[in-house]
Amino acid sequence: MPPEILGATPPVGVVAFQGRNVDLRAHLEGFPYEPVAIDPRANQLLVDHTGEHRTLTSVALDATDPASGRPIGDTDWDTRSRWSVRWHDASHSWLFLGDTNNDERLNLWRLDPVTGVSTALTDEPYTYGYSVAPDGRIATIPRRPAAAAGDYRSCVEVLDKDASTRTPIVCDGGEARLTWSDPAWAPDGRGLVVSVDLHGRRDRSNVAYVPFDHPELRIVTEPGAVRTDAWALRTWLDPHTFVYVTDESGKDALWAFDVDRGVGRRIVEADRDIADALVLGDRIVAVLHRPDGDALAVYDAVSGKPTARLAIGGTIAVLGDDGTGAVWLSTVSGTSPFGVQKVAVGADGTAAIAPWLGVPDRARDSLVHCTQTDVTFPTWDVDPATGASRQLHAFLYVPKVGPPPAKSIVRMQSFYGGDDEWNTDTQVFCDAGITTFSPAVRGSDGYGRAFGALNDGDLGGNEIADLFAGARWLESQGYERGHIGVFGRSHGGYATMRALTFPPGTDGHTDDLYPFAFGLADAGFSDILSFYAASNIPDWVVLEAGDPATEHDKLEDRSPLRHVDLLGAPLMLVHGTNDNRVPIAESRQMATACAAANKPCTFVEVPGQGHHVNGLADQVRVYGAKLKFLEDNVPTE
Repeated sequence: MPPEILGATPPVGVVAFQGRNVDLRAHLEGFPYEPVAIDPRANQLLVDHTGEHRTLTSVALDATDPASGRPIGDTDWDTRSRWSVRWHDASHSWLFLGDTNNDERLNLWRLDPVTGVSTALTDEPYTYGYSVAPDGRIATIPRRPAAAAGDYRSCVEVLDKDASTRTPIVCDGGEARLTWSDPAWAPDGRGLVVSVDLHGRRDRSNVAYVPFDHPELRIVTEPGAVRTDAWALRTWLDPHTFVYVTDESGKDALWAFDVDRGVGRRIVEADRDIADALVLGDRIVAVLHRPDGDALAVYDAVSGKPTARLAIGGTIAVLGDDGTGAVWLSTVSGTSPFGVQKVAVGADGTAAIAPWLGVPDRARDSLVHCTQTDVTFPTWDVDPATGASRQLHAFLYVPKVGPPPAKSIVRMQSFYGGDDEWNTDTQVFCDAGITTFSPAVRGSDGYGRAFGALNDGDLGGNEIADLFAGARWLESQGYERGHIGVFGRSHGGYATMRALTFPPGTDGHTDDLYPFAFGLADAGFSDILSFYAASNIPDWVVLEAGDPATEHDKLEDRSPLRHVDLLGAPLMLVHGTNDNRVPIAESRQMATACAAANKPCTFVEVPGQGHHVNGLADQVRVYGAKLKFLEDNVPTE
């Protein structure tokens, strides 16, 4: 099936849907700011500003409105990926990981805050992470393809403070493999800490110390433990002690390790996942994540005693700190698209929060078109902890102005759902009168390692049955079968296709299948085996689906491409041509198979875009295409 290729015709910005007009530009430009990073040494808060193009803007720390900022250069950041922005005091510039054309060929770049010129400091196929030493040197972890398909060779390398020379320190090999992490520099620069996986397995994550006088990956955690979280805080507790997070007990815990004595101790076990943490003197500040709302906790680094806890709610991200007691947070929620708050941590460990920048009420009223309700629903199995039906958390987003449930179209998020976070996509569909149901199905983060591991090795199995249970719960709330569909991106795009082509009998599910009315799959993979061979995250496939070398037939059977004959509902595929995380070939081959089988499929390619669709013009066109797809294929009268 030939795709619809989005062209260059300027969008009008207003899309008609079931008798109402949806002003997409109002959603995308109504309050067009997103915080990126902050550093008091630079006296700058960086924010993304969305307009015809996405620009990076510098806002002074004494500002009261992000609109007061000035653009840094004229780069159109819709055409580039950009991660992990941090201030580099030695060069008075910002550092970031980025690419040049949305293909995730990530390298380390330097951005001049005055001229806006960005300069590549490395030239690698991919970079896992980086960090800055107290003396200004920079450690990076580049990843390079190895001879075998899906395999990589990674190293720790150090650039001097002006990035003129690069020194290899240690490379992985044998059973220990470097993975995603930001190296944690020793205060005196004598070594650093990184994350490694054993045998390339994400459920065998460990922390390793690399001493520069004898470079090697010295694993400091128990190597044989099952562990999916293992990472070090970038700042050490003292000259010989670093702090790290692991989850081998089933819950995230903070540990301290003395590299001189070779001894570790557990500081505290948290009651939620630790999404981020930083050292402030003899205190540790941690972001505690749970899908229904985050909290901020302060712990005494010696006793582990909690000295403060702030139930902030929504989703929290640390933007930066001054190293002495002030922490800046980004705070968003399902009903708030922007917030920057400053937390002052006292010498006694107390914490006080002060809102700093937020969304004006007039803008909030024009952006928020949903009412948000926190719900639980029973799924198909029994929770061994309670002996009762397992309950799953979800958010239900209902249009403030919309039809009654019996007349409503409902989109159910197939994966990465359930978080209390801002989603423009959800608000656009609420504006169109369409309800969104966002469940945290098994395998979701935020409920401990055991719940997160429930879909390991079972990709496309019981996690899909959770969607079937969610759809039946929606029917119990008055929503109509025939109006309920499924949507998702990446893993969620795969899960969307899988839900529409689920073979009866998979994991024993036969009588509890659900006939979804439609599917919207963005950047999804249709064949697990071809995705493994071409993607830049093959280790994720091994954890979630299985090893292609030993479980080829299973992975083939779990692939929607192999079951196109079961597709009974209209499917829409959207994919960026430059996607390197999930190559566009995954959607192309699904569209071709649908056409050969005479199955209902609409395919939209987005030229120049990567794993996400950015840019005002392309986003307007994609939303317009999705609303037209739903209007044409899901009658509600």
